Amino acid sequence: MCFCSEIEGGVRSNGSQSSERQIWKRKSFQLILYTTLFHLWFGECCSSPIEEESRMSVIGLRQKREASLLDASGIVPEGYNIHVSPPTVNGTPTDVQVAVLIVNVRDIKELTEELTLELNLKMFWKDERLRHLAQQASSNHEPFIVLNAGILQKLWHPDIYIDHVKAITQPSIISKPASLRIYRDSTLRYSARLTLAQSCQMDFHHYPADTQRCSIELQSYAYNDATLNLTWNGRRGASLVSQFSLPNVHVGLDNPENFAIVTKSGRYAGLRFAVLLRRKLSYHLLQTYLPSTLFIFVSWQSFLVPVDSVPGRMALCMTTLLTLTAMFSSVRQNTPTVSYIKAIDVWMVSCIIFVFLTLLEYTVLLKLKSLEGKMKKKKSGRKSKHFPMNRIESDIMSANGKCLYSTEQPMIVRQLESPKSVSLPGSGENSKKRHRRESFIFLPTYPNASPPTHHPPPSNQTPRVCKVPNCEDLVEKIESTTSAVIPILFVIFNFVYWPWLIHSSNYQQQFNTTVYYSAN
Repeated sequence: MCFCSEIEGGVRSNGSQSSERQIWKRKSFQLILYTTLFHLWFGECCSSPIEEESRMSVIGLRQKREASLLDASGIVPEGYNIHVSPPTVNGTPTDVQVAVLIVNVRDIKELTEELTLELNLKMFWKDERLRHLAQQASSNHEPFIVLNAGILQKLWHPDIYIDHVKAITQPSIISKPASLRIYRDSTLRYSARLTLAQSCQMDFHHYPADTQRCSIELQSYAYNDATLNLTWNGRRGASLVSQFSLPNVHVGLDNPENFAIVTKSGRYAGLRFAVLLRRKLSYHLLQTYLPSTLFIFVSWQSFLVPVDSVPGRMALCMTTLLTLTAMFSSVRQNTPTVSYIKAIDVWMVSCIIFVFLTLLEYTVLLKLKSLEGKMKKKKSGRKSKHFPMNRIESDIMSANGKCLYSTEQPMIVRQLESPKSVSLPGSGENSKKRHRRESFIFLPTYPNASPPTHHPPPSNQTPRVCKVPNCEDLVEKIESTTSAVIPILFVIFNFVYWPWLIHSSNYQQQFNTTVYYSAN
């Protein structure tokens, strides 16, 4: 009994502790709730009027934005016809103003004759049928309302296209960079960032001092000038974002007058502007003109090498010629294949010709040297056959015009009527007689001997000495002449080439018609 009573007392004590814990939790929760409500009530009662006004302004802006978003679904009014141009006073054509701002010249492909531009295109026109949007801008005290450019597909807009364009792209991350504004006077402005790959007919006659003119034409495809009229915004034409130049070319703009295309269906208005690309000569001066000139100077060093040094002199000329040919091939690979001759072709071909002249001159000298060797062999053969004496040299002498023989000592020619004996001078009594069958006998004269008696030659046959030109002297003359003439011809060529290139290409002409963009 005692044991049971002790157990019941323990149970009662545990139950009372748990009930006390639950009561404490409820009181704590009530205290926290009352404290929170008190802070909220106290903050609203003690808030300043400035904070209240700012909070109301934020709420008002949210309501305006929500209202503009709600009105976006009803931009196009009832009865709006997308196929009809905006009504104008007295039925005049709708005036569409265009503004082009060139941001960058991204790429120039000469092999494919293509120009890539990055530009901002803006078009302005007025549509009175969207007056309710203009009134909304006035009521909000804003100069314009910005709409999503996608809504333009539900409105009338100019059908402007760019002629001779290869591709038009728009760089985008989430949406395309384009916007549509509606001003208070019902004027719509469409603006977009475009990357334009334009075909450009290039002229390489004066390459590398050429100036390329790439014309870009904006036209209306479906609306003739009775419905749509194209003009430049502000009457200034296209413009550059700033005065800039690429590493290889100078960039400029030219804005000619507006033009029109007449077809069977009518007359269509258009706008045209030209991008001027003037190539910088510094690249080709360092990569083409200067090296080729130095190679020509190297070929002239062969004039200092003796003619007998065939390997050294021939190696200089042939190496220079092959190097210039390889350089010419490399230059032609970097330019488009055209049927006419470019200015750089004239230069490279002329350099090859000057080196070839140096090689040709050395070939002529070698030929003369070989002829001289053959003539010496023939002379030595004649010496050993006719006159083994050392002081007699073979040459040519004849009374009837044919050259036969000459000596270092004066020779006497005796014409014999018939074969007979001839006494040699200084032979004395015991001298022997020599019988000759030839019609002529050649006798040397001796200083201490009396001249032999002989019959005088006929009047129509006079003895003469024929001289063969000395090949060594001729080689020296050719060498000294060509070593001076070839460099002089190259200098004259430069005095003719460079003035012609600069003058005919109008390379020094400035871009006077270039218009640059300014924020003012």
